[in-house]
Amino acid sequence: MNIAPLVIFFANSILYFFIGHSLGKKTFDNADDASAWRAFRVWWFGMAANTAINGLSVLFLNLGVDYLPLFVIFSLTATLSAAPALWGLLTYLMYIFRGSHRASRWVAGFYIAFGLFLLISIYTFRPIGVSLGTWEAIIQYQNVPQGLFGLVYGVLLIVLLSLPPILASFGMFSLYFKVSERSAKFRALLVPLGFFCLFGVAYFIPLLLILVGINLNATSWWPLTVRTLGIAALALIYIAYFPPPFVQRRLGVKTVLE
Repeated sequence: MNIAPLVIFFANSILYFFIGHSLGKKTFDNADDASAWRAFRVWWFGMAANTAINGLSVLFLNLGVDYLPLFVIFSLTATLSAAPALWGLLTYLMYIFRGSHRASRWVAGFYIAFGLFLLISIYTFRPIGVSLGTWEAIIQYQNVPQGLFGLVYGVLLIVLLSLPPILASFGMFSLYFKVSERSAKFRALLVPLGFFCLFGVAYFIPLLLILVGINLNATSWWPLTVRTLGIAALALIYIAYFPPPFVQRRLGVKTVLE
């Protein structure tokens, strides 16, 4: 049994959940602020579910369970759990920058439509088997999308599922130049850095290096490195919101609850 992927999946899930739970202790006088903060917590809980389900799929295959419908359900629910997570993240960011929740319904409707699209896609592609990769359960399909449709389908999944957190990191970092309070600047620096390490590093560094003929994804150490970095990034985000006492004293910052 390959232990490393299981440890990383479930460590990530626990950290996502713990951050979301800890942020729930913050209170607001303004109802709109509270609503935006609840949406932000949906992001953390949704990602906790996503990583836990992916971890379960790897665990079950390691245990010799290969019942295909179960893994189709795992794959679908893992992806669908990312949809409300992304809704929560985008809703929170739009409220920060626009001061309104009006666009939240459109984002929700969009990701509901995306979920229906995934259901139709799985039925159309017809799953025929499942195998264990190093870091994931891989489902084989009878009708694999090819040509222009395959390219568009792959790009669509990347844009809808992976790009929003990367863009969020840049959007959050822009707040660093708009706030003056010391604790707010501390969070505006560390939180987007954590987001970028979680999602941006895995895409941008291999993309840049492949331009000079280096394929990091073909190495054995890069997948482990980038996933270990993800755990460190989540720890960094937690510290941004809840700095340890010695950090508070040294830098003159407070927790997000104060």
